[in-house]
Amino acid sequence: LERWVLATETKRQARKPFPLVVVSGRGELNRGAGHARNACIAQSTGKVLVIQDADDAMKPRRVEMQVAALYSAHDRSKAAFLEDRHRPELGVGRGTSRDGALVLVGSQFDRLPADATRHYTAWANNLTEAGLSTQRFRECTLVHPTWCFSRWAFDALGGYPEELAEDLDLFLRWSNHPNARLVKVEEPLVCYRHLPGASLAARTPRARLLTLRLRAFECHVLDGWCGFAPALSGAPGQRSGLSTAEGAETSVHAAGDASSDKTSGRSVPGGPASGRLCAGKFVIWGAGRDGRAFYNALLPRYRERVACFVDVDESKIGKPYVNGGVKGSRPVDVWHWRDSPQGLPLVLCVAMGRTNGAFESNVQALANERGLAEAVDYWHFN
Repeated sequence: LERWVLATETKRQARKPFPLVVVSGRGELNRGAGHARNACIAQSTGKVLVIQDADDAMKPRRVEMQVAALYSAHDRSKAAFLEDRHRPELGVGRGTSRDGALVLVGSQFDRLPADATRHYTAWANNLTEAGLSTQRFRECTLVHPTWCFSRWAFDALGGYPEELAEDLDLFLRWSNHPNARLVKVEEPLVCYRHLPGASLAARTPRARLLTLRLRAFECHVLDGWCGFAPALSGAPGQRSGLSTAEGAETSVHAAGDASSDKTSGRSVPGGPASGRLCAGKFVIWGAGRDGRAFYNALLPRYRERVACFVDVDESKIGKPYVNGGVKGSRPVDVWHWRDSPQGLPLVLCVAMGRTNGAFESNVQALANERGLAEAVDYWHFN
């Protein structure tokens, strides 16, 4: 850090001066990255904040391009943007811009070494504008070292939590806010360094990451599907026919007519032959490690609304899954994905980009056949 400060100071003196504040926690208890970021932001004065990790490198035009994207997303000129402040007469509260939008700007990035986390890098860099939102439960669709945002948006969301996975926690709160707007500059503006085993992400328990994503998914998607909460304006996953008042009261064992499961030979409520909507239930696509982990980590009231698993693996189909480690766990049937119950939404717990396109092709085939829409009738979770 001291070498970085010295190098920065030397370059600063050769150009137009600007204030440089160094915040050091030397000698203090290490309270984590979230605390450190909050402390730095609290001592800064700018209205636009840019994340820069010490082991990464930004490209020369990063700040220029991302700040321009931030102004554009607010549909404001620089002068108008900087004039926004707490103005009760305009109905503008503390922590919000005049238009109320909470804009988070990211960018594409280069990896160092170039082949590090190649699946994740390719996925994140190639996400469409819509994908930034529709795939937000898989991972941070805007990579944390590329973030740029306004101070009022950060304040409105309460800053970073001071515990592990602070970036994912803040991203989920941000991206699920009804006024959120996610923007990506389609140019690599950061060189994101990968040091095996050295990052906080590498030391964060998988269970912590899963729990954060799952609690957000339950709140913003499953509540609507299962009928546990009234419809919210603009709530993701909310659609007439998939969330009904009856769904809140319908037992998982009572919805729909019984039909025979071709593979297990057992009677299954609301099976594919019934052709009826099973109110308040949903399907997990993927009976492997990720699908089972998703199911087991669900809060009990959501777990009871799982109609079945679907999969492509013949060795799993027809063999009900029971987790003996979860109290009260019931057998959950595993069907072929083509037999997924009509009318039920799906959570896709299969990693993308790992099956030479077979999984993605199957999802598209089912979507085309039944007229399913991503982020309405199905969500990617892995």
